[in-house]
Amino acid sequence: MNKRPEPPPGRAARPNRRAEDKAGINPDVRRHDRDSKGDQRATKPAAPDSGSRDALTKTPPPKPKGAKAPKKKPKPASHAGLPARRRACELVEAVLIRRRPLDEAIDARVELAAADRALARKIAGTPLRRLGSLDRILAERLAKGLPDGLPRLATILRTALAQVLFLEVPDYAAVDSAVRLVEADRRMAGFAPLTNAVLRGLARDKDAVLASLDPLDDLPSWIRQRWLATYGDETTGKIAQALAVEPPLDLTVKA
Repeated sequence: MNKRPEPPPGRAARPNRRAEDKAGINPDVRRHDRDSKGDQRATKPAAPDSGSRDALTKTPPPKPKGAKAPKKKPKPASHAGLPARRRACELVEAVLIRRRPLDEAIDARVELAAADRALARKIAGTPLRRLGSLDRILAERLAKGLPDGLPRLATILRTALAQVLFLEVPDYAAVDSAVRLVEADRRMAGFAPLTNAVLRGLARDKDAVLASLDPLDDLPSWIRQRWLATYGDETTGKIAQALAVEPPLDLTVKA
């Protein structure tokens, strides 16, 4: 008796209807099995097309030919007011460190717009006029003091605090410019968080700080002692208070 050949792997054997008839299998049962297999084939998930694969992988659509990439918004070359504040620090150091008169330092040729030159002069004159008060306030906030060898850091703090307390400058502009100036110097960059914290704290406590000011602090110790001995406390206090106010007109006589 010849044997029926084996089906290849992965393919189901076809039913032998003769054997099923001899075995007495009902034809309705065969039809039911055939229909159920058809249902299984119908419910088999279809392979995703290329569109669905793109959706799954989130592949961006191709750019049309000739399309230009969006232009990036250019960054500003310099922060507004930063050149004037940098120049103000240079003027203060010219007076306090190099012992040059302020007018002589201002007359030096510098590539700066007229408005920035005027702002630099106004900013520089204020910490020079209120130097004693500014140093006292900073000493109270800096328990460990300022590090040695960084005179520019002290100058930046003085000029920024002068703007916060005595000039009609937004606090955020004075603080932000000071932090930028500190960050721009590699030797001082590590003190940027300290600069920000100290100046923001003083700006927050501005009213209390202003109430604690004493014009006598702005007089050099040698002249304060001489005036107190000569004119007394009341008159010396009035002189110091008058000197603390910026004069409405500044006249300079040149030869």
